[in-house]
Order: sequence, then structure tokens, then C-alpha cells
Amino acid sequence: MKYTVALMGGRTTTSSALRHCVALAGAVALFLALGGCSVGDDESAAATSTSAPNSAPIITAAATPTTDASPPSTPVTTVVVTTTEPEQTVEEEVLEAYLEAKDVVADALADPQNVDIDQLRSTRLEGPLEAVLAAVEDMVVAGEVLRFPEPSVASRSPRVVSLDGDVAVVEDCSVDDSFALNTLTDERRENDVASFVVVSEMVRESGVWKLGATVSNERTDGSDGCDDW
Repeated sequence: MKYTVALMGGRTTTSSALRHCVALAGAVALFLALGGCSVGDDESAAATSTSAPNSAPIITAAATPTTDASPPSTPVTTVVVTTTEPEQTVEEEVLEAYLEAKDVVADALADPQNVDIDQLRSTRLEGPLEAVLAAVEDMVVAGEVLRFPEPSVASRSPRVVSLDGDVAVVEDCSVDDSFALNTLTDERRENDVASFVVVSEMVRESGVWKLGATVSNERTDGSDGCDDW
């Protein structure tokens, strides 16, 4: 089923997270030196240094200081991005509740043997609830279920025409091409395609918008009754 609702506002949700981490490494250097010599008087020492070219020279090595070659620490930075979705307007809440109320009825009639009464009650007041339960009972007795053709031209185009505190009025032009199917014989009870302009009340009860009384219901044959809506 196609829905076209007169909603205001939009939603944009973006989110991301960034983390950065740097690892540190360290290194240590070691230097080793060896050497040795035998020393007598001054002349012996001079003779030793001139007459013995193969003697090993004295090597003196200085220790190399240990240095830390590790790079400086880089702090970890965490970026947190938060988004805020715009709040629904009251009109949007009303239309969302209206469409849900219509959808749960279609679900109930599509499977009348397994109706969720609590779900029906959560979307409508007692009067409309009793009317739906009566329609469900009729389909159970007839052994029928609600079906739509493939493809279907069914559609809804609701809009809020007035809003006064906890009471709203919704005007909806809908196209209905559903039919009843007998589950035992597969016989299809034809229903002519028609367009309906329905005016309904929506009542906010304990903070929840529910479908109230139907103010008017005008029927037009064919699927083009909502073309200029």
C-alpha cells in the first residue's frame, strides 16, 4: 500500500568515531674496548716503541653514554560526534497514529482467526474498536479473509485539517481495491474499486493518539477519485 502524508520536517542522522594511538619503541647502544702493554725505564720504553713494530699499540676507549632514542609521546585524541534528530510535530504524531490504526485493521481482517485485540485497542477508542471486532467476527463466520490484488492500487493520503488540544481532525482520501477470499473454496467475493473521502477524529488519551469517531465517509466509484487530492 502506498502512503502519501503531509508531514513537516526531516531527519538527518550522522555519526562517526575516531581514535588515534602511537606506540613507543626504545633502543640501548653498548661499546666494548680492549688493550694491554708492559712498561720498563724510559730508554727501554723508547726501544720497545721503535724496535718492536709488531707490538700492539695501546688503545684507549671512552664509554659512550646511553641515550633514549624514543620519539616523544603523542596524546590520544578521541572525537565524539553527537546528532540530534528533530522532534516530531504534533501533526506528524497524529498522522503516524492514524496510519497505524488503519494498518492494524487491515492486518486483523487479513487473519481474522488470530486477531491481536490489545494491538487494536492501543490504536482506537472503544466505539471504533467494537466496530472492528464486529467486522472480524463476520469474516470468521463467513470463512473469509481480506486480500489485495497484485498489483494493488490501494493508497491513503491523510492530512490534519484541525488541531485543538487533545483532539485532531484528519481528512483522508483513500483508494480501496481489496476483496474477500473464502479460505475453503478459494472463491473471491468481488469488490468494485472505489475512492473514499473519510473525515475522522483523533483523540489523545494518556499521551497516545487514538482513532475516534468517523465524521463522514463519501464514496466515489473508480480509483481516480483521489487524483486531485
